[in-house]
Amino acid sequence: MKIGAMDLMWYELPFKERMRRIAELGFKGLQPWLLTAELGFKIPVSWFPMADQFERVEASPREVISTAQEAGLEITCFGPHYVLGEPPSFWGDPGTSRFASEENRRERLEDIKRLITYSADADVNTVALFSGGDPRRREFWSQFVDLIRLIVDFAEKSGVTLVMENMPQLLVDDEDSLLKLVREVDSKRLKVNFDPKNLNALGRNVPDAVRKLRGEVCHTHAGDSIPGGGEFGKEPGGKWIMPLIGKGAVPYPEYVGALQEIGYDGWMVIEYSGDERGYEPGMIESKQYLENVFSKV
Repeated sequence: MKIGAMDLMWYELPFKERMRRIAELGFKGLQPWLLTAELGFKIPVSWFPMADQFERVEASPREVISTAQEAGLEITCFGPHYVLGEPPSFWGDPGTSRFASEENRRERLEDIKRLITYSADADVNTVALFSGGDPRRREFWSQFVDLIRLIVDFAEKSGVTLVMENMPQLLVDDEDSLLKLVREVDSKRLKVNFDPKNLNALGRNVPDAVRKLRGEVCHTHAGDSIPGGGEFGKEPGGKWIMPLIGKGAVPYPEYVGALQEIGYDGWMVIEYSGDERGYEPGMIESKQYLENVFSKV
């Protein structure tokens, strides 16, 4: 497996310097969540370290991919974009299952399609998605699936694979809902972006979930969490407990072993919420921990 980084952790750097710094630290891949927002796509930003206080970037797909390649990085996927309703205001909030208006719904679909086109033009064949929606409002499932089918139809024509991430406070929150979605839509262009820390925050068994998703995992995250700190594993006040990889409750040797068991050999992108030192030291230590696990499993 290959280790990548999420660019949010270097939010203070302009995107070209950000890419160079990530490569200098030995990461081989990059998920440009922050850059996707800087490019003007209406993706969730309420979870960013600096919220929506960032400057717009004007860069063509060719310029973005060339900058990454010059730094020695591969872009693992663009996004994640957001499908249904409005994003939560912070990590512990549930999503909303309704759009503010029909116009808002149309704009969301068109923006996701724009991102798919941008990704294809950059020769990046993967776009990450969040389901949106409130996990307590299962009556909106069919509406969500209808939206996904529209997006998947466009992705199939563009040669781009969509990867859905599990998120505790959204409609697609665990391995069962991931599996239900990909089976209902039944397209080779809809797969899974598996996030172990998000699943672990629900108290689920991460290795067993990986095995259940055999054949569907196309992209993965690496992060840790501690369940039991309140609803969705958050601390009082709404902050997620997301420590260094190896310091939480995700069983990484077993998680990596399960991924190998199902034949996954793709990207593992580190996502980390930082500590009193900031973000970079923990990203480096998490990378070293993963490398040690890889060498032993």
